[in-house]
Amino acid sequence: MAFVLFVLAMIGTTVATDVVQRQSLAATWSGVNLPLLGTDAMYFFGLFGLAVGYRRYWLVWSAGLQLACTVTHFGPLIDPATNAKLYRGLETVWILPMMLIMVVGIRTDRSMAELTPTIQPCSRFRRTSPADRSQPKVR
Repeated sequence: MAFVLFVLAMIGTTVATDVVQRQSLAATWSGVNLPLLGTDAMYFFGLFGLAVGYRRYWLVWSAGLQLACTVTHFGPLIDPATNAKLYRGLETVWILPMMLIMVVGIRTDRSMAELTPTIQPCSRFRRTSPADRSQPKVR
């Protein structure tokens, strides 16, 4: 379920970024790109929510990389003479490690679930049966 939400958030952010960039002709890379900052921040908060809600390390790492991506938007505020190519390059480089972490993390989660079938990574959003509710929760 975390993977599905992650992919939906990524697709939604990609579409939103494209729409925002097309509608905002004034958005350039010579200064802070506010529309892109907004979509990156929304994506970070979505990943952060997923990382808090699910016990998956790859979500934590992906949220951290997205935070790094979001923070790079503040570079031109600190140094207005920031090269536009450097700003755009730093902005786009974070997606590659994020994808690698997603693939390796999901593979690791699945292999660990196969090795220890009785200990499934749980989610606070998981529905429980009435029999599960009578037992004390162990975290």
